[in-house]
Amino acid sequence: MTLLSGAMLESIGLGGDGDEVDAVERVEAVFGIAFDHEDCQRFVTVGNVWDALRKELRVTEEEAAPLWPRFTEELSWETGVDPTQVRPATSLLAPAMPDVMKDGIRRLFGR
Repeated sequence: MTLLSGAMLESIGLGGDGDEVDAVERVEAVFGIAFDHEDCQRFVTVGNVWDALRKELRVTEEEAAPLWPRFTEELSWETGVDPTQVRPATSLLAPAMPDVMKDGIRRLFGR
């Protein structure tokens, strides 16, 4: 079952520098659960976190569907992306910056 249709964000934009941990901990706090640490190691997409949340809440997808807007709002709070554009296939981490762009930025800023 698809929760929403329409435009999808490619990524929530988390940097992989610890902000993804903050985002997941925010979801845990808001929903009063604690994810299994082994599950967390497999979080790549929003859908991975959603499935783990449903598992912890012990609810079906249909029972959990009304929680989706709050879930996406909390998960995307760190980066400020539009939570209405978040889908299960949305990646948690921002795409890696191509090496060419990294080199250009280093030259521009002398780093």
